[in-house]
Parts: sequence; structure tokens; C-alpha cells
Amino acid sequence: METVERYRLFKSGKTGGYFQFDKETKRQKSLHTKDRESAARMIHAANEKERTPMINRQIGFIYLASTDSDAMSRTWLDVMISFRENRKLDGATLERLLRAERAEAIAPLLNRKIIDTKAEDFLSCLNSGGVSVNVYLRRWHNHALDMDWLPKRVLSNKLWPKPGHKIKRAITFTEHQALKNHIANEEWKDYLETLWWTGGAQMDIATLTGERVSLESGFISFQRAKLESKGAGKTLLMMGPLPNGFKRRAAITESKPKGCP
Repeated sequence: METVERYRLFKSGKTGGYFQFDKETKRQKSLHTKDRESAARMIHAANEKERTPMINRQIGFIYLASTDSDAMSRTWLDVMISFRENRKLDGATLERLLRAERAEAIAPLLNRKIIDTKAEDFLSCLNSGGVSVNVYLRRWHNHALDMDWLPKRVLSNKLWPKPGHKIKRAITFTEHQALKNHIANEEWKDYLETLWWTGGAQMDIATLTGERVSLESGFISFQRAKLESKGAGKTLLMMGPLPNGFKRRAAITESKPKGCP
């Protein structure tokens, strides 16, 4: 029995351009060409797509493999490695990326081939992961697109869930006092007091040394470690009369190891 083709070709008498007519929906679509041979090939491809979708998929893989020898075997782990190597990250930024790669929600994707990835695979990871998974999976996805390893998006922007960031707030004075009351070590109390009065980050204040505190003028200076690589973050505070904790810490002239108060 002869297969009835869904699409047929016709030419516009006004513009001379060729159109595709869908026999099922009765709709027509411009093929944006006046060349009959090109138009005929488009119609043939459309009918072939309807007739043998699986065969077309295999043919597509053959064409893809002819231009990219790794296309049939490349996994999302390869994408992650490529992304990491191209960014040349270090320090805390690299640590965050490595933690994202080791996330439990990402594990099902590591050995999955890119060409076999479906939107459901991404949604499963996104629904079981947190903000970090959402952010880094989008970056890996965009990297694969930029490298032409993906023929199209796995998940459209409209379907991508928005990261649900948790509400952040500062510690209250009551909480600060309660924390101090549970600590017997005076240096730790001084450390907490310094954090409270300066509003500095824990690492920045942990590495604060005596030469950065002026007992006479009440000036305190330190470098925000998070912003140092960007050439910013130099902080100068004028505190007025310094609390006792500042005075004791100002007596320290040699910096302690990072992470220690």
C-alpha cells in the first residue's frame, strides 16, 4: 500500500515563492525560497520526518558523528570538565564548582550522553537539588550549547525553575549576647565582639592584626578577602571609643593562622 504524503509543494502565483501545504491541518507555510529544487528537498525532508522518525534520528546521528567524532559518546561529565578547564578557576570559586559537581542531585547526569538527554532528566535534577544545582546546571547547559555539543536546548528558559534563595538576615543583639554567654574563652568572646561591632566577615576579622587597629584614633582597617581579587574591598572604619575586645586584639602584632580568632 502506497503511503500518502502529508505535505505537498505549491508555488505562489504572486510572489513566485514556494510554500508547504499540510494536508492534515490545511495550513500553509512559506519555505522562503524561489528555487524549486531547494523547496522540493524541504518537502521531501518534512515527509521523511513524518514517515520514519526513528530512521531520521539515526541518520542525524550519522551526520553529527561525521563532524564531531565524540558526539555519540560525550557525557555531561565531559561538559563539566571542559567548563572547569576553560574557566581556569581557583580558590573558593573552584571549591564551590567542585562541590556542585559532586552534588547528589547531579549524579544521574554524570554518565548520561548529551545526545540522549531529555528535559525530564534536567527537571529531575533541578527538583531534587538546591540553588547551587540550579545555577551550575544552567552554566553547564549553556557551555554545551556554546561548544555546539547540543543541537538544541534540553530545557527552554520558560521551563527552567527560578532559584529559590533563602532569606538571609543579620544576627540580633539578643542572639549575639546568648552566643557570648555560652563561650568561656576570652579570645573567642573578643572575636565575636569584633564581628558584632565591625560587621566584618568571619575570615576577614579572624586575620585582623594589631597594626590595623589604632587605639588613639579608633580607626580599624582590613581587606575584604572576597573582593580582593577584584581590586576592591579595602575597608576603613572609625569606631570612636574602642571596646575592650578591640584593645586586647590590637596588642597582637603577629597574624595567626587563617580561621583562628
